[in-house]
Amino acid sequence: MASLHGNRSLLQITIDAVTSLLDTLNENDRVGIIVFDTGTVVPGVSIRKCVGTKLVKASIENIRFYQNIIQQIQTGARCNYELALRDAFQFFGNSNYSFRVEKREQVIMFLSDGLPTIGGDPVKVIAEENKILKNKVAVFTYAIGQSWNLTSLSVLRNMAWQVYSYPEYGEIKKGTFKHVVDPTKLKDEIGFYYREFVSKENDVATIIFKQYRHLQKAYMPYMFVCKQLHDTNNTVFGATCLEMSLTSFLREPVIFYNEQHSYAFMIDGKGRTILHSSLSKASSLEADEEFTSIGFFERDKGPVVESMKRGEAGQTFTYTTNAFSKGEASLSQKINVYWEPILHTNFSLCVVLADRDGTINYNITPSTQERFYYHRSDATTDNRKACSHFNRQAVKEFSTVSLTPAAFIDPEMYWENDDNPGLRPSILDSVFITHFAEELWLNFHQHSSDTIWRYIGTIDGVLRVYPGIQIPDHYDHSQRPWFKKALASRDKVIVTGPYLDQWGSGHVITISKAIVKTITKYNSFVVGVMAIDISITHFHQVLTDSYPICKEFSTRFVNSYRFSFVKK
Repeated sequence: MASLHGNRSLLQITIDAVTSLLDTLNENDRVGIIVFDTGTVVPGVSIRKCVGTKLVKASIENIRFYQNIIQQIQTGARCNYELALRDAFQFFGNSNYSFRVEKREQVIMFLSDGLPTIGGDPVKVIAEENKILKNKVAVFTYAIGQSWNLTSLSVLRNMAWQVYSYPEYGEIKKGTFKHVVDPTKLKDEIGFYYREFVSKENDVATIIFKQYRHLQKAYMPYMFVCKQLHDTNNTVFGATCLEMSLTSFLREPVIFYNEQHSYAFMIDGKGRTILHSSLSKASSLEADEEFTSIGFFERDKGPVVESMKRGEAGQTFTYTTNAFSKGEASLSQKINVYWEPILHTNFSLCVVLADRDGTINYNITPSTQERFYYHRSDATTDNRKACSHFNRQAVKEFSTVSLTPAAFIDPEMYWENDDNPGLRPSILDSVFITHFAEELWLNFHQHSSDTIWRYIGTIDGVLRVYPGIQIPDHYDHSQRPWFKKALASRDKVIVTGPYLDQWGSGHVITISKAIVKTITKYNSFVVGVMAIDISITHFHQVLTDSYPICKEFSTRFVNSYRFSFVKK
């Protein structure tokens, strides 16, 4: 494929077409690539040995790998069809035991700009290899460029039609032959391969999920609902699709999983996770994210998941313990589980309700006289005097308030578009009641020079910080370890290991404690978490002052789960 078409080689045109073709595949497909001239080469086999022996899952990672690696391929002027075809059929043979191949269409897409110069008759090679696989493989051939005559074109046509075959081993699957005279049309021609496999009886909508960069902002989960287009002869000639935000389509479950321990999740019929509170936040993604099996998130709900995959509805209850990092775990609690299929789809939604969750209601009347300072100085008119505080510019006269996405009625609308969909009813109360903490912070001076940050994060999404600073965009305290661990162990004071402060103050240790609202002796729930950040140096100093003997020896501090976090 060294010949040129315009100012580009046929090889580069073919690489571009194959790159586009790979984008049409999804993780239900399996794929392999063979490059041939006098011999054969599997691109990338020196990096990933698995790609050289069998078809691999068309995952996002594998597709990107292939698309990058084929940019480097080179071919010679001579070619051997026989070796290329035998290696291609061997891919199917090696893959039979790796996945249920009998339920998949099996296709070889054969692209060439000239006839073979060495090797056996390709038509007979196809017949010999295909009979081993019971004639389940279809061959699509593409003759690229203008250096073909009728005789040479008939070779590729006969390969696709499998004119020489062994029908006694199974029904022959006739493929498609195309002569692409204008190589710039190759991308379009091979892109229509799917038309040979669509079912004309299938008139239901197909739903496809894709995460991609939307409006140059962030990777967001989008859904495409597609239906076939038929002409007057009932021939499928294309598809029409509707694109919509997945978070718009399923807004209530998305909002629901911002609660404490109650949440909802959704899967498809294969058990792939569509929605779950443990999935990465869409705005934090830097690339397409692959589907994850629900088993990674719901290890204790096997029977429920299997029922959901079968499209059944049901309910049950169980007791669970939520484990967190470094061995710290929540108290056991009762959860009620409800699941039901979504009509006309292969999706199923599950709602998990925790008995210990509650609705925030302080039963107070907020005062209009209290000061309120929003964390972004560019969005306010107050006269702030910032000074240096542990490598940050901060205001020491007051605390500042930030509202995370959870503070809004529709968090995903805020998260996706930065629109204001309206605040939750409890937010004014939360802002007002956390102001009492500011009075304590301003009047408490002991160790104030060694304390980096004091703050309160509420369940409903209010974050109050002293000294006042601007919080990074989309910072969500409910996802931070100090918050999660305090929720999990509501009666304990939590001390984290050292970590890099997201607010720019280097490595810190956080001490946090859950704020619990008690209704009755047996009915209480967490409304927020109060915390302070201190430097590792100061933490070590406090410990050695409390235990002077530690100054005389080399010391190592570990928590009750034997994780070491301070050493001298």
